[in-house]
Amino acid sequence: MPSRIIREGWLESESVDRLSPQAERFFLRLCLRADDFGRYHANPQLLKSNLFPLKDDARSADMTRCLDEIEAAGLIRCYEVASKRYVEIVRFNQRTRANHSKFPEPPGREQTHDQPVTNPRLTDDGHLPDTRPASAHVFGVGVGVGCVVESPPPKKPKAMRTAHPIPEDWVPNTSHEELASKQSLPLAAAVVFFRDWALAGGKRYVDWDACFRNALKDWLPDKIKVNGRPAGNAARLHPLDAQRRLDALRERARELADNNPKWLPDGSKDHGPHRDNDGNLTTAAATELETIKAEGRAIKQGLMGK
Repeated sequence: MPSRIIREGWLESESVDRLSPQAERFFLRLCLRADDFGRYHANPQLLKSNLFPLKDDARSADMTRCLDEIEAAGLIRCYEVASKRYVEIVRFNQRTRANHSKFPEPPGREQTHDQPVTNPRLTDDGHLPDTRPASAHVFGVGVGVGCVVESPPPKKPKAMRTAHPIPEDWVPNTSHEELASKQSLPLAAAVVFFRDWALAGGKRYVDWDACFRNALKDWLPDKIKVNGRPAGNAARLHPLDAQRRLDALRERARELADNNPKWLPDGSKDHGPHRDNDGNLTTAAATELETIKAEGRAIKQGLMGK
Protein backbone atom coordinates (compact mmCIF):
# COMPACT_ATOMS: atom_id res chain seq x y z
CA MET A 1 0.00 0.00 0.00
CA PRO A 2 1.57 3.33 -1.03
CA SER A 3 2.05 6.17 1.43
CA ARG A 4 -0.57 8.89 1.44
CA ILE A 5 -0.61 12.48 2.66
CA ILE A 6 -3.81 14.14 3.84
CA ARG A 7 -3.92 17.81 2.87
CA GLU A 8 -5.74 20.56 4.77
CA GLY A 9 -8.26 20.91 1.93
CA TRP A 10 -10.01 17.89 3.47
CA LEU A 11 -11.16 20.12 6.34
CA GLU A 12 -12.66 22.72 3.97
CA SER A 13 -14.55 20.33 1.66
CA GLU A 14 -18.30 20.82 1.79
CA SER A 15 -18.81 17.33 0.38
CA VAL A 16 -16.81 15.75 3.18
CA ASP A 17 -18.46 17.98 5.76
CA ARG A 18 -21.87 16.56 4.83
CA LEU A 19 -20.75 13.06 5.82
CA SER A 20 -21.52 11.53 9.19
CA PRO A 21 -18.49 10.91 11.44
CA GLN A 22 -18.67 7.18 10.73
CA ALA A 23 -18.85 7.72 6.96
CA GLU A 24 -15.96 10.21 7.01
CA ARG A 25 -13.81 7.74 8.92
CA PHE A 26 -14.74 5.06 6.39
CA PHE A 27 -13.87 7.40 3.49
CA LEU A 28 -10.49 8.29 5.00
CA ARG A 29 -9.56 4.63 5.36
CA LEU A 30 -10.78 3.93 1.85
CA CYS A 31 -8.41 6.64 0.54
CA LEU A 32 -5.55 4.88 2.28
CA ARG A 33 -6.46 1.46 0.83
CA ALA A 34 -7.39 2.43 -2.74
CA ASP A 35 -4.89 1.85 -5.55
CA ASP A 36 -3.24 4.65 -7.51
CA PHE A 37 -6.40 5.02 -9.63
CA GLY A 38 -8.65 5.42 -6.59
CA ARG A 39 -10.31 1.98 -6.97
CA TYR A 40 -11.02 -0.74 -4.46
CA HIS A 41 -13.37 -3.58 -3.60
CA ALA A 42 -16.95 -2.66 -2.73
CA ASN A 43 -17.69 -6.03 -1.16
CA PRO A 44 -18.86 -5.26 2.42
CA GLN A 45 -17.03 -8.25 3.87
CA LEU A 46 -13.72 -7.24 2.24
CA LEU A 47 -14.19 -3.61 3.26
CA LYS A 48 -14.83 -4.61 6.86
CA SER A 49 -11.75 -6.84 7.08
CA ASN A 50 -9.36 -4.51 5.18
CA LEU A 51 -10.48 -1.06 6.35
CA PHE A 52 -11.20 -2.00 9.97
CA PRO A 53 -8.95 -4.97 10.72
CA LEU A 54 -8.80 -4.24 14.47
CA LYS A 55 -12.43 -3.21 14.96
CA ASP A 56 -14.39 -6.19 16.20
CA ASP A 57 -17.62 -4.18 16.29
CA ALA A 58 -17.47 -3.25 12.56
CA ARG A 59 -20.38 -4.79 10.62
CA SER A 60 -20.98 -5.45 6.95
CA ALA A 61 -24.19 -3.46 7.15
CA ASP A 62 -22.20 -0.43 8.29
CA MET A 63 -19.93 -0.78 5.24
CA THR A 64 -22.92 -0.76 2.89
CA ARG A 65 -24.47 2.22 4.67
CA CYS A 66 -21.22 4.23 4.44
CA LEU A 67 -20.81 3.43 0.73
CA ASP A 68 -24.33 4.67 0.01
CA GLU A 69 -23.82 7.86 2.03
CA ILE A 70 -20.47 8.73 0.43
CA GLU A 71 -21.77 7.97 -3.06
CA ALA A 72 -24.76 10.24 -2.44
CA ALA A 73 -22.30 13.02 -1.53
CA GLY A 74 -20.66 12.60 -4.95
CA LEU A 75 -17.27 11.50 -3.59
CA ILE A 76 -17.27 7.93 -4.93
CA ARG A 77 -19.04 5.85 -7.55
CA CYS A 78 -19.87 2.16 -7.14
CA TYR A 79 -20.00 -0.17 -10.14
CA GLU A 80 -20.15 -3.84 -10.98
CA VAL A 81 -17.99 -5.91 -13.30
CA ALA A 82 -18.42 -9.67 -13.79
CA SER A 83 -20.84 -9.86 -10.85
CA LYS A 84 -18.32 -8.25 -8.51
CA ARG A 85 -18.76 -4.81 -6.95
CA TYR A 86 -16.07 -2.15 -6.93
CA VAL A 87 -15.76 1.47 -5.83
CA GLU A 88 -13.89 4.35 -7.47
CA ILE A 89 -13.00 7.60 -5.71
CA VAL A 90 -14.05 10.56 -7.84
CA ARG A 91 -11.21 12.81 -9.01
CA PHE A 92 -8.64 10.89 -7.03
CA ASN A 93 -5.84 12.72 -8.90
CA GLN A 94 -3.21 10.34 -7.61
CA ARG A 95 0.23 10.12 -9.22
CA THR A 96 0.07 7.16 -11.58
CA ARG A 97 2.82 4.77 -10.58
CA ALA A 98 1.41 1.69 -12.35
CA ASN A 99 0.48 0.98 -15.96
CA HIS A 100 -2.87 -0.56 -15.03
CA SER A 101 -5.22 -0.36 -12.09
CA LYS A 102 -5.49 -3.41 -9.85
CA PHE A 103 -9.25 -3.30 -10.36
CA PRO A 104 -11.42 -3.30 -13.50
CA GLU A 105 -12.51 -0.04 -15.08
CA PRO A 106 -16.14 1.10 -14.70
CA PRO A 107 -18.29 -0.10 -17.61
CA GLY A 108 -18.76 2.33 -20.52
CA ARG A 109 -15.73 4.41 -19.58
CA GLU A 110 -13.95 6.04 -22.50
CA GLN A 111 -10.17 5.71 -22.80
CA THR A 112 -8.51 6.94 -19.62
CA HIS A 113 -5.04 7.12 -18.20
CA ASP A 114 -5.02 3.41 -17.33
CA GLN A 115 -5.47 2.20 -20.90
CA PRO A 116 -2.50 0.20 -22.24
CA VAL A 117 0.36 2.43 -23.34
CA THR A 118 2.64 1.53 -26.25
CA ASN A 119 6.38 1.70 -25.50
CA PRO A 120 6.12 4.04 -22.50
CA ARG A 121 9.21 5.69 -21.09
CA LEU A 122 9.36 4.45 -17.53
CA THR A 123 10.86 6.27 -14.58
CA ASP A 124 13.87 4.97 -12.71
CA ASP A 125 11.60 3.05 -10.33
CA GLY A 126 9.86 1.28 -13.21
CA HIS A 127 6.61 3.26 -13.25
CA LEU A 128 4.93 5.51 -15.76
CA PRO A 129 6.05 9.14 -15.67
CA ASP A 130 3.55 11.64 -14.34
CA THR A 131 2.81 14.20 -17.08
CA ARG A 132 0.01 16.05 -15.32
CA PRO A 133 0.55 19.65 -14.17
CA ALA A 134 1.75 20.19 -10.63
CA SER A 135 -1.66 21.56 -9.62
CA ALA A 136 -3.15 18.12 -10.17
CA HIS A 137 -1.34 16.87 -7.09
CA VAL A 138 -2.68 19.54 -4.81
CA PHE A 139 -6.37 18.72 -5.26
CA GLY A 140 -7.81 15.25 -5.14
CA VAL A 141 -10.47 12.96 -3.79
CA GLY A 142 -13.40 14.99 -4.95
CA VAL A 143 -13.96 18.67 -5.46
CA GLY A 144 -12.24 20.80 -2.83
CA VAL A 145 -10.95 17.94 -0.71
CA GLY A 146 -7.33 18.23 -1.75
CA CYS A 147 -6.08 15.43 0.43
CA VAL A 148 -4.32 12.57 -1.27
CA VAL A 149 -0.97 12.62 -2.97
CA GLU A 150 1.63 9.94 -2.85
CA SER A 151 4.60 11.95 -1.71
CA PRO A 152 5.31 15.49 -0.49
CA PRO A 153 6.63 18.04 -2.96
CA PRO A 154 10.39 17.79 -3.47
CA LYS A 155 12.50 19.89 -1.18
CA LYS A 156 14.30 22.82 -2.70
CA PRO A 157 18.03 22.26 -2.83
CA LYS A 158 19.92 24.17 -0.18
CA ALA A 159 21.97 27.05 -1.42
CA MET A 160 25.67 26.34 -1.28
CA ARG A 161 27.47 28.19 1.50
CA THR A 162 30.56 30.00 0.35
CA ALA A 163 33.46 31.60 2.18
CA HIS A 164 33.04 35.34 2.81
CA PRO A 165 34.75 38.17 4.72
CA ILE A 166 33.82 38.69 8.34
CA PRO A 167 30.41 40.49 8.44
CA GLU A 168 30.29 43.99 9.83
CA ASP A 169 27.53 42.98 12.26
CA TRP A 170 29.28 39.83 13.50
CA VAL A 171 29.35 39.55 17.30
CA PRO A 172 30.37 36.68 19.62
CA ASN A 173 27.65 34.44 20.99
CA THR A 174 27.04 32.95 24.43
CA SER A 175 29.28 29.95 23.81
CA HIS A 176 32.13 32.31 22.92
CA GLU A 177 31.61 34.21 26.16
CA GLU A 178 31.73 31.00 28.18
CA LEU A 179 34.85 29.80 26.39
CA ALA A 180 36.63 33.14 26.83
CA SER A 181 35.80 33.04 30.53
CA LYS A 182 37.30 29.55 30.85
CA GLN A 183 40.39 30.76 28.99
CA SER A 184 40.57 33.83 31.24
CA LEU A 185 40.54 36.05 28.17
CA PRO A 186 39.00 39.53 28.09
CA LEU A 187 36.34 38.95 25.44
CA ALA A 188 36.20 42.56 24.22
CA ALA A 189 39.95 42.64 23.59
CA ALA A 190 39.80 39.22 21.92
CA VAL A 191 37.04 40.36 19.55
CA VAL A 192 38.94 43.51 18.57
CA PHE A 193 42.14 41.54 17.88
CA PHE A 194 40.24 38.84 15.97
CA ARG A 195 38.39 41.34 13.76
CA ASP A 196 41.61 43.25 12.99
CA TRP A 197 43.29 39.94 12.10
CA ALA A 198 40.43 38.97 9.79
CA LEU A 199 40.25 42.32 8.00
CA ALA A 200 44.00 42.90 7.68
CA GLY A 201 44.59 39.46 6.20
CA GLY A 202 41.52 39.50 3.95
CA LYS A 203 40.38 36.28 5.61
CA ARG A 204 37.35 34.47 4.18
CA TYR A 205 35.49 31.74 6.03
CA VAL A 206 32.14 29.97 5.68
CA ASP A 207 31.45 29.94 9.44
CA TRP A 208 32.92 32.84 11.38
CA ASP A 209 31.44 31.64 14.66
CA ALA A 210 33.40 28.40 14.34
CA CYS A 211 36.51 30.31 13.30
CA PHE A 212 36.39 32.53 16.39
CA ARG A 213 35.69 29.52 18.62
CA ASN A 214 38.77 27.75 17.27
CA ALA A 215 40.85 30.91 17.68
CA LEU A 216 39.81 31.15 21.34
CA LYS A 217 40.92 27.56 21.85
CA ASP A 218 44.14 27.83 19.87
CA TRP A 219 46.05 31.03 19.23
CA LEU A 220 44.16 34.00 20.69
CA PRO A 221 45.26 33.33 24.32
CA ASP A 222 48.87 33.93 23.27
CA LYS A 223 48.04 37.08 21.32
CA ILE A 224 46.04 39.02 23.91
CA LYS A 225 48.51 40.78 26.18
CA VAL A 226 47.89 42.24 29.62
CA ASN A 227 50.78 44.38 30.82
CA GLY A 228 53.05 42.66 28.35
CA ARG A 229 52.08 39.13 29.34
CA PRO A 230 49.62 36.66 27.74
CA ALA A 231 46.19 37.04 29.31
CA GLY A 232 45.25 33.40 28.91
CA ASN A 233 45.76 30.45 31.20
CA ALA A 234 49.36 30.16 29.97
CA ALA A 235 50.36 33.08 32.16
CA ARG A 236 52.62 31.91 35.00
CA LEU A 237 54.31 34.01 37.72
CA HIS A 238 56.42 33.25 40.73
CA PRO A 239 54.08 33.02 43.74
CA LEU A 240 55.50 36.19 45.37
CA ASP A 241 55.30 38.13 42.10
CA ALA A 242 51.83 36.79 41.53
CA GLN A 243 50.64 37.98 44.93
CA ARG A 244 52.13 41.44 44.42
CA ARG A 245 50.49 41.66 41.01
CA LEU A 246 47.14 40.59 42.43
CA ASP A 247 47.38 43.27 45.12
CA ALA A 248 48.12 45.90 42.46
CA LEU A 249 45.20 44.72 40.35
CA ARG A 250 42.83 44.89 43.32
CA GLU A 251 43.94 48.44 44.13
CA ARG A 252 43.46 49.55 40.53
CA ALA A 253 40.06 47.87 40.36
CA ARG A 254 38.97 49.75 43.51
CA GLU A 255 40.05 53.03 41.92
CA LEU A 256 38.02 52.31 38.80
CA ALA A 257 34.98 51.12 40.73
CA ASP A 258 35.04 54.01 43.20
CA ASN A 259 31.90 56.10 42.87
CA ASN A 260 32.08 58.83 45.48
CA PRO A 261 31.25 62.00 43.55
CA LYS A 262 32.27 65.41 44.80
CA TRP A 263 29.84 68.30 44.89
CA LEU A 264 30.95 71.32 42.93
CA PRO A 265 30.13 74.94 43.80
CA ASP A 266 27.55 75.12 41.04
CA GLY A 267 25.63 72.20 42.57
CA SER A 268 26.73 69.59 40.02
CA LYS A 269 28.60 66.38 40.75
CA ASP A 270 32.12 65.44 39.72
CA HIS A 271 32.24 61.66 39.29
CA GLY A 272 35.94 61.58 38.57
CA PRO A 273 37.93 60.68 35.47
CA HIS A 274 36.54 57.15 35.15
CA ARG A 275 32.82 57.99 35.03
CA ASP A 276 30.57 60.09 32.86
CA ASN A 277 28.15 62.79 34.01
CA ASP A 278 25.55 60.14 34.87
CA GLY A 279 27.93 58.24 37.08
CA ASN A 280 28.45 55.32 34.68
CA LEU A 281 31.88 53.89 33.92
CA THR A 282 33.43 55.23 30.76
CA THR A 283 34.09 52.76 27.96
CA ALA A 284 37.82 52.89 28.58
CA ALA A 285 37.41 52.29 32.32
CA ALA A 286 34.98 49.40 31.76
CA THR A 287 37.36 47.75 29.29
CA GLU A 288 40.29 48.15 31.68
CA LEU A 289 38.27 46.70 34.55
CA GLU A 290 37.35 43.67 32.45
CA THR A 291 41.01 43.21 31.53
CA ILE A 292 42.01 43.41 35.18
CA LYS A 293 39.49 40.72 36.10
CA ALA A 294 40.73 38.47 33.30
CA GLU A 295 44.36 38.88 34.34
CA GLY A 296 43.44 38.21 37.94
CA ARG A 297 41.74 34.97 36.99
CA ALA A 298 44.74 33.95 34.87
CA ILE A 299 47.16 34.59 37.75
CA LYS A 300 45.03 32.62 40.21
CA GLN A 301 44.81 29.70 37.80
CA GLY A 302 48.58 29.87 37.34
CA LEU A 303 49.04 29.67 41.10
CA MET A 304 46.78 26.62 41.22
CA GLY A 305 48.73 24.98 38.42
CA LYS A 306 45.84 24.89 35.95
